[in-house]
Amino acid sequence: MEYPAAIRQLLEEHDRLRGLLDDARGRLSRALAAGAEELAPEDQDFFSDLDAFLAVDLEAHIAKEERVLFPPLERASEALLRLCEDMVVQHDEIKVRRDIFQSVLAHLHHDHTDIRDAAAAARASLAAGPGGDGSGLRGLWESVFRLGAILEGHFDDEEGELFPAAVETLSAEEFAGMLPAMRAIDEAAYAD
Repeated sequence: MEYPAAIRQLLEEHDRLRGLLDDARGRLSRALAAGAEELAPEDQDFFSDLDAFLAVDLEAHIAKEERVLFPPLERASEALLRLCEDMVVQHDEIKVRRDIFQSVLAHLHHDHTDIRDAAAAARASLAAGPGGDGSGLRGLWESVFRLGAILEGHFDDEEGELFPAAVETLSAEEFAGMLPAMRAIDEAAYAD
């Protein structure tokens, strides 16, 4: 199916997040298999970047769907309204899983509240490690796994149901009108 640019952008964001979570699982699996008690410096940087991505990019992605794509679909039919409502519930669950991930990551950062500090400060605090027994890495792996599972189910719902329904329901003009609103959300998200 050929998707309009607005849907293609959302699909690209899905793919980027899938790739980041695959990378995260791979890094954590290798660290755990090697018996590591803490993240390697390059992995610390990666997870700090992933945390920032989840806080900014994922939130912007959700806003694009809920504030730009969903409203015209909700107005189109009762069935699409219910589907969009289900997607919002799933977004809320994704936010809960993201918060759990961030909480575990913050614990690995020895309870720092701002884990987007300079990379050197993050590495120093990770080196201290919580107890040095590797349980922090296991908890991080579990939170990444759960977040990934929730997102995959959600993406399957959007890509298998919502996006095709949007293409059947909305006009090319409506999709074209979404792009400036989506750009504005990105600009606002990255302005901070």
